[in-house]
Amino acid sequence: MTTTAATALRYMHLRRNFVFFVLDYFAFGVGFGMVGTSSAFIPDFVSQLTSNQSLIGLATGAYYFFWLVPQLFLAQIVNQRMWRKPFLLPAPFVRLTMIGIAVVLVTVDPRNTGLMLIAFLIGYWSFAMGDSLVTLIWGDMLGSSLPNKLRGTLFGIGQFMVAFGAFGMSQFARWAIGGSGLAFPLNYALIFAVAGAFFVCGGLGLALLREEQPAPVSQKSPSMREYGAYLGNVLRTDRDFRRFVRTRLLFDLATMSVPFYTVFATGNLGIPSEVLIADTIILIQIGNALGALSMGVLSRRSGSKAVLLLAGACLALEGAFAFLSYLGLGQPALYVTFFLMGVVSGTIYPSYFDWMITHAPPHARPIYIGLTNTISAVSNLAPILGGTLLQLTARPAFSNLEALLPDFLPISAVMVRVYPVVFLSSLLLASLGWLSALHLAEPRKRLN
Repeated sequence: MTTTAATALRYMHLRRNFVFFVLDYFAFGVGFGMVGTSSAFIPDFVSQLTSNQSLIGLATGAYYFFWLVPQLFLAQIVNQRMWRKPFLLPAPFVRLTMIGIAVVLVTVDPRNTGLMLIAFLIGYWSFAMGDSLVTLIWGDMLGSSLPNKLRGTLFGIGQFMVAFGAFGMSQFARWAIGGSGLAFPLNYALIFAVAGAFFVCGGLGLALLREEQPAPVSQKSPSMREYGAYLGNVLRTDRDFRRFVRTRLLFDLATMSVPFYTVFATGNLGIPSEVLIADTIILIQIGNALGALSMGVLSRRSGSKAVLLLAGACLALEGAFAFLSYLGLGQPALYVTFFLMGVVSGTIYPSYFDWMITHAPPHARPIYIGLTNTISAVSNLAPILGGTLLQLTARPAFSNLEALLPDFLPISAVMVRVYPVVFLSSLLLASLGWLSALHLAEPRKRLN
């Protein structure tokens, strides 16, 4: 039997599944770009309902908790089932949660901000818990439904489409929230409804997937009693997986300086915020699109390790160009940083998934996905780490003149943030991550 014939038998629904995977990738990516944790929309919306800074931060911070923690426990339940598709059938209904938030905002008295806040938090975190299960099944079926070489192509096409879709939706969101849009809270309800529509479309795509015949199981799935010991054994015995986890943690922590590029641009370089926002959206999306195209080609030819090395190199260059901007190259160098951010966004997370799905044993793929995503929760500390470094290295702006000025002038309270410390720390961590990635095995070679 030829390789082509064997592939046709192994992937009987290849074209159908590829189309619906791309549909979900695009629809979910655009929707999450509007109301996701990395968007400025959610903090802005919550700030309309409360002035409590802790609650504003909790809205997105707790999202990761409700998304990550269930995966480690749900992975074992999923792994004990031969067929995974039934877990995806509720996906469209789970994703209706965002439209539910929009309905609440439309129907509740606009003055009752407390009720709107409670309803939003319940809905937003419920969406996260539902998506934690969908993520496990999505990754597992992606590994069993598409050949290894085709996954990189899917990620590249999907990420390229998301880049332009997100750009269009950002303009829509700017209109909706701006002065020419609807009044509060109808303007925010409209964005939640549109994002929800994208989510549901993606969920329908997942529900229409056809699961391939499961491969014979060569190893029994661990019982719930054995599960903890099994996870520890994976980390002890799978050296390549440990290297991958180490590489990912270094890369993720290297993003510590990302929140401070904008602050540095407006505060130190004097770029007006409205100009900066418009320019960075374009630069990041161009970088995202080019990164997605590069990933599609590179992954198909060389595998996920090559894409990880590309993403790591761009991540290191981010910190380098930000540092050069501080040294005197100014706005042009910082704009290169924003462009590289887009390239990293278009390559690094898809390559994480591609490497892990290819490397994980088919009988334990959901467990590997859940374990990796749970460990990666440490990366949420990256902005806190960057902010702490800035606080520790801050110095008085007029320390040399303090003795010459009157006591009533509070010049000691005027502090200068030493941004090069954070930029160089990001450069160092990304470089260490790149060296770690250099020693990663390419999982496709093991399978050939």
